[in-house]
Amino acid sequence: MTMIMRACSIGFLAILAMPLAASAQSERTGYKKVSSLVNFPPFFSGTGALYIRPKTPPDGPFSAFDPRGRLSSTIYMRARYMHTRRPKRMAMHISDRRKSERIGYKKVSSLVNFPPFFPGIGVLYVQPEKLPNGPYRAFDRRGRLSSTIYMLPIEDLENRKQFDLEGLAGKGDHVTFYFNSGHPGLDKPHYHIHIWHVSKKGEEQVAK
Repeated sequence: MTMIMRACSIGFLAILAMPLAASAQSERTGYKKVSSLVNFPPFFSGTGALYIRPKTPPDGPFSAFDPRGRLSSTIYMRARYMHTRRPKRMAMHISDRRKSERIGYKKVSSLVNFPPFFPGIGVLYVQPEKLPNGPYRAFDRRGRLSSTIYMLPIEDLENRKQFDLEGLAGKGDHVTFYFNSGHPGLDKPHYHIHIWHVSKKGEEQVAK
């Protein structure tokens, strides 16, 4: 019996003398299993069982152990903070037509009996006090400036009247000069000085 007790004692002492698994050693120094602190898997594939001291900053160090409790790696996690930015306000494009309306231009069709859209000219605008000579501004159906127009009565030209013209609403591309026998707003025979701000091909925008 004494021999058996001695054998047991020796075996027990041998067990005590066995080195503790690294995970157990870490637990003795204050490490806790991450899965016991937050919603994290007890064993994470490719990493192992993850341990950390609760008071350690969230970026680590973490200790990772294999299934047998052996230390496999030390991990640091750098948190990437996402800064929420307010979406940029989209720049609102104000059409050429709207810009002209803001400085007093009115649709000619609202002032005299004239078509809202005239093929070859477009949508015609003028400042009422500048009737009948202009300048008129012509726009395509999308509100883009296509031309500046002056209307000069032949009678005034024959009488050598001086015209003080304001210039152009935009960069000129080419000019068309043609006769008109008269229309609502200027029923006398006159000439149109049609200064285009678009190319010859661009005239298609107001063709119909």
